[in-house]
Amino acid sequence: MLKSTIMRARINLVSQKLKNKHQIQNHWTILRKELFRQVQSHVQSLLGEEGSGLASYRQVYEKEFSSQWTVANKAELLSSLRRVQFIFIGDFHAIPQSQKAQLRILRMLDVRREIILAVEFFEAKKQIHLDNYLQGKITEKEFLKAIEWKRNWGFPWDHYRGLLKWAIKNQIRVVGINIKLKERSSKTLEKRDLFSAKELLKIHHKNPAAQVVVIYGDLHLARPHLLKPLKERLRQKFEDVAVVIYQNSEKIFFQLLDRGIETEVDLVRLGKNRYCLLSVPPWVKWQNYLLFLEQHTDKSLSGDWESDFTDHVARLVQVLGQLLEIQVNCDAFSIYSAKDSSFWDKLDSVPSLE
Repeated sequence: MLKSTIMRARINLVSQKLKNKHQIQNHWTILRKELFRQVQSHVQSLLGEEGSGLASYRQVYEKEFSSQWTVANKAELLSSLRRVQFIFIGDFHAIPQSQKAQLRILRMLDVRREIILAVEFFEAKKQIHLDNYLQGKITEKEFLKAIEWKRNWGFPWDHYRGLLKWAIKNQIRVVGINIKLKERSSKTLEKRDLFSAKELLKIHHKNPAAQVVVIYGDLHLARPHLLKPLKERLRQKFEDVAVVIYQNSEKIFFQLLDRGIETEVDLVRLGKNRYCLLSVPPWVKWQNYLLFLEQHTDKSLSGDWESDFTDHVARLVQVLGQLLEIQVNCDAFSIYSAKDSSFWDKLDSVPSLE
Protein backbone atom coordinates (compact mmCIF):
# COMPACT_ATOMS: atom_id res chain seq x y z
CA MET A 1 0.00 0.00 0.00
CA LEU A 2 2.83 2.39 0.93
CA LYS A 3 4.72 1.59 -2.30
CA SER A 4 1.57 2.28 -4.31
CA THR A 5 1.07 5.65 -2.59
CA ILE A 6 4.70 6.64 -3.18
CA MET A 7 4.45 5.61 -6.82
CA ARG A 8 1.30 7.72 -7.33
CA ALA A 9 3.00 10.68 -5.65
CA ARG A 10 6.00 10.35 -7.97
CA ILE A 11 3.73 10.12 -11.02
CA ASN A 12 1.84 13.22 -9.89
CA LEU A 13 5.12 15.10 -9.35
CA VAL A 14 6.43 14.17 -12.81
CA SER A 15 3.07 15.05 -14.33
CA GLN A 16 3.14 18.47 -12.65
CA LYS A 17 6.70 19.12 -13.84
CA LEU A 18 5.75 18.22 -17.41
CA LYS A 19 2.70 20.46 -17.16
CA ASN A 20 4.83 23.36 -15.89
CA LYS A 21 7.39 22.76 -18.63
CA HIS A 22 4.63 22.76 -21.23
CA GLN A 23 3.22 26.02 -19.84
CA ILE A 24 6.66 27.66 -19.94
CA GLN A 25 7.15 26.46 -23.52
CA ASN A 26 3.75 27.89 -24.48
CA HIS A 27 4.68 31.23 -22.87
CA TRP A 28 7.92 31.44 -24.84
CA THR A 29 6.16 30.46 -28.07
CA ILE A 30 3.60 33.21 -27.52
CA LEU A 31 6.39 35.67 -26.76
CA ARG A 32 8.28 34.90 -29.97
CA LYS A 33 5.18 35.12 -32.12
CA GLU A 34 4.26 38.43 -30.52
CA LEU A 35 7.76 39.81 -31.10
CA PHE A 36 7.50 38.84 -34.75
CA ARG A 37 4.01 40.31 -35.09
CA GLN A 38 5.02 43.64 -33.57
CA VAL A 39 8.21 44.05 -35.60
CA GLN A 40 6.52 43.07 -38.86
CA SER A 41 3.67 45.46 -38.10
CA HIS A 42 6.17 48.29 -37.56
CA VAL A 43 7.84 47.48 -40.88
CA GLN A 44 4.50 47.60 -42.68
CA SER A 45 3.73 50.98 -41.11
CA LEU A 46 6.94 52.38 -42.62
CA LEU A 47 6.41 50.78 -46.02
CA GLY A 48 2.79 51.92 -46.23
CA GLU A 49 -0.20 49.95 -47.44
CA GLU A 50 0.67 47.18 -49.86
CA GLY A 51 -1.20 47.34 -53.16
CA SER A 52 -3.43 44.44 -54.18
CA GLY A 53 -1.07 43.43 -56.99
CA LEU A 54 1.96 43.25 -54.70
CA ALA A 55 -0.08 41.43 -52.06
CA SER A 56 -1.09 38.80 -54.63
CA TYR A 57 2.53 38.44 -55.74
CA ARG A 58 3.55 37.81 -52.12
CA GLN A 59 0.71 35.37 -51.52
CA VAL A 60 1.82 33.26 -54.49
CA TYR A 61 5.27 33.03 -52.90
CA GLU A 62 3.85 32.05 -49.50
CA LYS A 63 2.00 29.13 -51.10
CA GLU A 64 5.41 27.52 -51.66
CA PHE A 65 5.37 26.61 -47.95
CA SER A 66 1.80 25.33 -47.67
CA SER A 67 2.60 21.71 -48.51
CA GLN A 68 4.18 19.08 -46.29
CA TRP A 69 7.93 19.29 -45.73
CA THR A 70 10.53 16.95 -44.29
CA VAL A 71 13.66 17.63 -42.28
CA ALA A 72 16.76 17.59 -44.51
CA ASN A 73 20.51 17.76 -43.95
CA LYS A 74 23.47 19.40 -45.65
CA ALA A 75 24.67 16.11 -47.18
CA GLU A 76 21.32 15.71 -48.96
CA LEU A 77 21.50 19.30 -50.19
CA LEU A 78 25.08 18.89 -51.40
CA SER A 79 24.11 15.76 -53.32
CA SER A 80 21.33 17.71 -55.06
CA LEU A 81 23.64 20.63 -55.89
CA ARG A 82 26.15 18.39 -57.63
CA ARG A 83 23.61 17.00 -60.09
CA VAL A 84 21.98 20.15 -61.49
CA GLN A 85 22.69 22.93 -63.98
CA PHE A 86 20.81 25.68 -62.14
CA ILE A 87 20.91 26.63 -58.46
CA PHE A 88 18.53 29.35 -57.25
CA ILE A 89 19.21 30.87 -53.82
CA GLY A 90 16.73 33.28 -52.23
CA ASP A 91 17.88 36.67 -50.99
CA PHE A 92 16.44 38.86 -48.23
CA HIS A 93 18.37 42.02 -49.04
CA ALA A 94 18.35 43.78 -45.67
CA ILE A 95 19.94 41.12 -43.46
CA PRO A 96 23.61 40.11 -43.78
CA GLN A 97 22.80 36.58 -42.57
CA SER A 98 21.02 35.98 -45.88
CA GLN A 99 24.12 36.74 -47.94
CA LYS A 100 26.34 34.82 -45.51
CA ALA A 101 24.14 31.78 -46.04
CA GLN A 102 24.50 32.22 -49.81
CA LEU A 103 28.28 32.35 -49.41
CA ARG A 104 28.27 29.13 -47.37
CA ILE A 105 26.36 27.41 -50.17
CA LEU A 106 28.78 28.74 -52.79
CA ARG A 107 31.69 27.33 -50.80
CA MET A 108 30.05 23.89 -50.99
CA LEU A 109 30.32 23.87 -54.79
CA ASP A 110 33.07 22.22 -56.81
CA VAL A 111 34.87 25.22 -58.33
CA ARG A 112 36.71 22.91 -60.74
CA ARG A 113 33.45 22.84 -62.65
CA GLU A 114 32.57 25.90 -64.74
CA ILE A 115 30.33 28.09 -62.60
CA ILE A 116 28.58 31.34 -63.50
CA LEU A 117 27.10 33.49 -60.75
CA ALA A 118 23.98 35.37 -61.98
CA VAL A 119 22.64 38.00 -59.58
CA GLU A 120 19.69 40.33 -59.15
CA PHE A 121 21.67 43.07 -57.43
CA PHE A 122 23.49 44.09 -60.63
CA GLU A 123 21.76 45.38 -63.76
CA ALA A 124 22.50 43.66 -67.05
CA LYS A 125 23.28 46.96 -68.77
CA LYS A 126 26.07 47.65 -66.23
CA GLN A 127 27.95 44.44 -67.11
CA ILE A 128 30.98 46.24 -68.55
CA HIS A 129 31.66 47.90 -65.19
CA LEU A 130 31.22 44.59 -63.37
CA ASP A 131 33.67 42.86 -65.73
CA ASN A 132 36.20 45.67 -65.24
CA TYR A 133 35.95 45.33 -61.47
CA LEU A 134 36.28 41.54 -61.47
CA GLN A 135 39.35 41.83 -63.73
CA GLY A 136 40.97 44.39 -61.43
CA LYS A 137 40.80 47.22 -63.99
CA ILE A 138 38.91 49.54 -61.62
CA THR A 139 38.80 49.88 -57.84
CA GLU A 140 35.82 48.94 -55.69
CA LYS A 141 35.07 52.62 -55.11
CA GLU A 142 35.13 53.35 -58.85
CA PHE A 143 32.96 50.32 -59.54
CA LEU A 144 30.26 51.26 -57.03
CA LYS A 145 30.18 54.79 -58.40
CA ALA A 146 29.94 53.56 -62.01
CA ILE A 147 26.97 51.28 -61.30
CA GLU A 148 25.34 53.83 -58.93
CA TRP A 149 25.00 51.20 -56.24
CA LYS A 150 23.30 53.36 -53.59
CA ARG A 151 20.72 54.75 -55.99
CA ASN A 152 20.04 51.59 -58.00
CA TRP A 153 20.17 48.95 -55.26
CA GLY A 154 20.52 50.79 -51.96
CA PHE A 155 21.13 47.88 -49.61
CA PRO A 156 24.49 47.78 -47.81
CA TRP A 157 27.37 46.83 -50.09
CA ASP A 158 29.08 45.12 -47.16
CA HIS A 159 26.36 42.44 -47.30
CA TYR A 160 27.37 41.44 -50.84
CA ARG A 161 31.11 42.08 -50.88
CA GLY A 162 31.91 38.55 -49.69
CA LEU A 163 30.12 37.02 -52.68
CA LEU A 164 32.25 39.05 -55.09
CA LYS A 165 35.45 38.21 -53.20
CA TRP A 166 34.61 34.51 -53.49
CA ALA A 167 34.05 34.92 -57.24
CA ILE A 168 37.33 36.81 -57.73
CA LYS A 169 39.28 34.26 -55.68
CA ASN A 170 37.87 31.32 -57.66
CA GLN A 171 37.82 33.10 -61.05
CA ILE A 172 34.05 32.79 -61.30
CA ARG A 173 32.25 34.95 -63.83
CA VAL A 174 29.51 37.15 -62.33
CA VAL A 175 26.61 38.35 -64.50
CA GLY A 176 23.97 40.96 -63.71
CA ILE A 177 20.50 39.81 -64.80
CA ASN A 178 18.29 42.60 -63.47
CA ILE A 179 16.60 45.51 -65.23
CA LYS A 180 15.70 48.74 -63.47
CA LEU A 181 12.09 49.89 -63.87
CA LYS A 182 10.78 53.16 -62.46
CA GLU A 183 7.67 52.05 -60.60
CA ARG A 184 7.17 49.06 -58.31
CA SER A 185 4.06 47.05 -59.01
CA SER A 186 3.03 43.50 -59.80
CA LYS A 187 3.38 44.32 -63.51
CA THR A 188 6.95 45.57 -63.18
CA LEU A 189 7.82 42.55 -61.02
CA GLU A 190 6.52 40.29 -63.78
CA LYS A 191 8.53 42.22 -66.39
CA ARG A 192 11.67 41.82 -64.30
CA ASP A 193 11.00 38.11 -63.86
CA LEU A 194 10.62 37.64 -67.61
CA PHE A 195 13.70 39.73 -68.41
CA SER A 196 15.86 37.81 -65.92
CA ALA A 197 14.55 34.45 -67.16
CA LYS A 198 15.53 35.38 -70.72
CA GLU A 199 18.98 36.48 -69.53
CA LEU A 200 19.44 33.13 -67.78
CA LEU A 201 18.46 31.27 -70.93
CA LYS A 202 21.05 33.25 -72.91
CA ILE A 203 23.71 32.34 -70.34
CA HIS A 204 22.69 28.68 -70.43
CA HIS A 205 22.65 28.43 -74.24
CA LYS A 206 26.06 30.10 -74.57
CA ASN A 207 27.52 27.98 -71.74
CA PRO A 208 25.62 24.65 -71.77
CA ALA A 209 28.18 22.86 -69.57
CA ALA A 210 28.26 25.56 -66.89
CA GLN A 211 26.45 25.44 -63.58
CA VAL A 212 24.52 28.70 -63.21
CA VAL A 213 24.01 29.88 -59.63
CA VAL A 214 21.27 32.50 -59.34
CA ILE A 215 20.89 34.83 -56.36
CA TYR A 216 17.54 36.59 -56.44
CA GLY A 217 14.93 37.99 -54.05
CA ASP A 218 12.95 35.24 -52.34
CA LEU A 219 9.52 36.39 -53.59
CA HIS A 220 10.68 36.12 -57.20
CA LEU A 221 11.60 32.45 -56.73
CA ALA A 222 8.03 31.26 -56.40
CA ARG A 223 7.44 28.78 -59.20
CA PRO A 224 4.82 30.94 -61.02
CA HIS A 225 7.18 33.95 -61.01
CA LEU A 226 10.79 33.96 -62.28
CA LEU A 227 10.94 30.20 -62.59
CA LYS A 228 7.84 29.82 -64.79
CA PRO A 229 9.16 31.38 -68.05
CA LEU A 230 12.45 29.57 -67.54
CA LYS A 231 10.68 26.25 -67.02
CA GLU A 232 8.56 26.75 -70.14
CA ARG A 233 11.62 27.39 -72.33
CA LEU A 234 13.98 24.71 -71.04
CA ARG A 235 14.10 21.45 -72.98
CA GLN A 236 14.77 19.39 -69.88
CA LYS A 237 12.34 18.84 -67.02
CA PHE A 238 12.95 21.79 -64.68
CA GLU A 239 12.86 19.77 -61.43
CA ASP A 240 15.64 17.53 -62.79
CA VAL A 241 18.05 20.35 -63.66
CA ALA A 242 17.41 23.01 -61.00
CA VAL A 243 17.63 23.30 -57.21
CA VAL A 244 15.72 26.08 -55.46
CA ILE A 245 16.77 27.16 -51.96
CA TYR A 246 14.45 29.56 -50.15
CA GLN A 247 15.50 31.27 -46.94
CA ASN A 248 13.86 31.82 -43.55
CA SER A 249 10.18 31.10 -44.13
CA GLU A 250 8.25 32.39 -41.12
CA LYS A 251 5.57 29.74 -41.59
CA ILE A 252 8.05 26.88 -41.45
CA PHE A 253 9.95 28.37 -38.50
CA PHE A 254 6.80 28.61 -36.39
CA GLN A 255 5.82 25.06 -37.32
CA LEU A 256 9.25 23.96 -36.05
CA LEU A 257 8.74 26.10 -32.96
CA ASP A 258 5.37 24.48 -32.21
CA ARG A 259 7.12 21.09 -32.37
CA GLY A 260 9.96 22.31 -30.14
CA ILE A 261 12.67 21.54 -32.71
CA GLU A 262 13.43 25.03 -34.03
CA THR A 263 16.98 24.93 -32.59
CA GLU A 264 17.68 21.48 -34.06
CA VAL A 265 16.58 21.99 -37.67
CA ASP A 266 18.05 24.52 -40.11
CA LEU A 267 17.11 22.89 -43.41
CA VAL A 268 13.86 21.36 -44.70
CA ARG A 269 12.93 19.77 -48.01
CA LEU A 270 9.76 21.09 -49.68
CA GLY A 271 9.75 18.76 -52.67
CA LYS A 272 12.05 17.46 -55.36
CA ASN A 273 15.14 19.73 -55.39
CA ARG A 274 13.30 22.41 -53.35
CA TYR A 275 14.61 23.40 -49.92
CA CYS A 276 14.23 26.09 -47.30
CA LEU A 277 17.25 27.15 -45.25
CA LEU A 278 16.57 28.62 -41.79
CA SER A 279 19.45 30.76 -40.55
CA VAL A 280 17.71 33.42 -38.41
CA PRO A 281 14.43 33.61 -36.44
CA PRO A 282 11.65 35.70 -38.06
CA TRP A 283 11.83 38.53 -35.52
CA VAL A 284 15.58 38.94 -36.13
CA LYS A 285 15.01 38.97 -39.89
CA TRP A 286 12.35 41.68 -39.69
CA GLN A 287 14.15 43.64 -36.97
CA ASN A 288 17.10 44.02 -39.35
CA TYR A 289 14.73 45.19 -42.06
CA LEU A 290 13.11 47.63 -39.64
CA LEU A 291 16.43 49.19 -38.68
CA PHE A 292 17.37 49.48 -42.34
CA LEU A 293 14.08 51.21 -43.19
CA GLU A 294 14.30 53.62 -40.26
CA GLN A 295 17.77 54.65 -41.33
CA HIS A 296 16.92 55.10 -45.00
CA THR A 297 13.43 56.62 -44.79
CA ASP A 298 14.59 59.58 -42.68
CA LYS A 299 16.36 61.78 -45.22
CA SER A 300 17.52 64.21 -42.53
CA LEU A 301 19.89 61.64 -41.07
CA SER A 302 23.53 61.79 -42.11
CA GLY A 303 25.51 58.93 -43.57
CA ASP A 304 27.24 58.47 -40.21
CA TRP A 305 23.95 57.93 -38.43
CA GLU A 306 23.74 54.96 -36.14
CA SER A 307 20.44 53.36 -35.14
CA ASP A 308 18.96 54.20 -31.75
CA PHE A 309 18.01 50.81 -30.36
CA THR A 310 16.15 52.14 -27.29
CA ASP A 311 12.64 51.91 -28.80
CA HIS A 312 13.31 48.43 -30.18
CA VAL A 313 14.59 47.06 -26.88
CA ALA A 314 11.79 48.78 -24.95
CA ARG A 315 9.21 47.09 -27.16
CA LEU A 316 10.72 43.66 -26.54
CA VAL A 317 10.94 44.29 -22.78
CA GLN A 318 7.29 45.34 -22.65
CA VAL A 319 6.15 42.17 -24.42
CA LEU A 320 8.25 40.06 -22.04
CA GLY A 321 6.84 41.94 -19.04
CA GLN A 322 3.27 41.31 -20.15
CA LEU A 323 3.83 37.59 -20.51
CA LEU A 324 5.59 37.30 -17.15
CA GLU A 325 3.06 39.67 -15.50
CA ILE A 326 5.82 42.05 -14.40
CA GLN A 327 5.43 45.83 -14.27
CA VAL A 328 8.12 47.37 -16.47
CA ASN A 329 9.06 51.05 -16.63
CA CYS A 330 10.88 51.52 -19.93
CA ASP A 331 11.73 55.13 -19.08
CA ALA A 332 14.23 53.87 -16.55
CA PHE A 333 16.88 52.54 -18.91
CA SER A 334 19.03 53.60 -21.84
CA ILE A 335 20.57 51.52 -24.61
CA TYR A 336 24.13 51.92 -25.87
CA SER A 337 25.93 50.17 -28.69
CA ALA A 338 29.61 49.31 -29.00
CA LYS A 339 30.16 52.32 -31.27
CA ASP A 340 28.58 54.85 -28.90
CA SER A 341 31.51 56.76 -27.38
CA SER A 342 29.24 58.52 -24.85
CA PHE A 343 28.89 55.20 -23.03
CA TRP A 344 32.55 55.31 -22.02
CA ASP A 345 32.17 58.92 -20.88
CA LYS A 346 29.29 57.89 -18.64
CA LEU A 347 31.34 55.03 -17.22
CA ASP A 348 34.16 57.41 -16.38
CA SER A 349 31.72 59.65 -14.49
CA VAL A 350 30.54 56.81 -12.23
CA PRO A 351 32.26 56.97 -8.80
CA SER A 352 34.73 54.18 -8.18
CA LEU A 353 33.69 51.41 -5.80
CA GLU A 354 37.22 51.13 -4.43
